[in-house]
Amino acid sequence: MPKATQLRTYTVREGMLDEWVQRWRSEIVPLRLELGFTIGGAWVDPRAQPVRVAHLLRRSGDVRRP
Repeated sequence: MPKATQLRTYTVREGMLDEWVQRWRSEIVPLRLELGFTIGGAWVDPRAQPVRVAHLLRRSGDVRRP
């Protein structure tokens, strides 16, 4: 069965990291799970300027775009 893996990276505006993480948890994670993805991990590098966030998604099965 085919699998898809995505590494997504984001640049977060200064002072917005806490809000970004809260919205990611409350909006993005449920959406990705609903679409059949699993979250392989999430990372924040607060030392980077601007702050960088990355997360790894995996999905098995039919990975064609609708």
